[in-house]
Amino acid sequence: HCTVACIVNFMHHPERYTPPVRAQYLRVWTQALRGCLERDPPRSSLARPFVVTMMKPELSPKAALFPLLNPTGEIEAVRSCVRDAVHNNSALRPPSGQDMTDDVRVPGIIHSTLLRFLRPPTDAQRWEAEFHKVVGRWEPLPLTVHGVYLAVEDRPYMHMPKDAEHLQPL
Repeated sequence: HCTVACIVNFMHHPERYTPPVRAQYLRVWTQALRGCLERDPPRSSLARPFVVTMMKPELSPKAALFPLLNPTGEIEAVRSCVRDAVHNNSALRPPSGQDMTDDVRVPGIIHSTLLRFLRPPTDAQRWEAEFHKVVGRWEPLPLTVHGVYLAVEDRPYMHMPKDAEHLQPL
């Protein structure tokens, strides 16, 4: 998966993952994002498959990731809708209820995480050398994306039921 935006981090706000609150977030955010995407023709390109290109894995101190290229801009279109909704959609900030915009985070890069480190490798230099050896022959890999979903992730790495209580197509 590729995280387009994080609406609420389940590790920071477990109280927002009760079934009724989860259903409210999913319903209101799905409506907000679909409305934005439908109003703006360049953003409506999500109605058809698009391509992202998975580039050679990169290493950081905390993780290894696949940078993704999306030159036709579909991922940025959804990110733009998220930012627009945060600032302009009053349904996400009801006067007597939970502000559904207070934990939104939009990543600065388009990527898919390959692995995360719980702790640094014992021999970091050797690990890094082996990593670069393994990924050294990587060729860019085009991937066709057939859908973008709003997901309610209540445990790490998208290990959740693939049902209407957790996923809504945009």
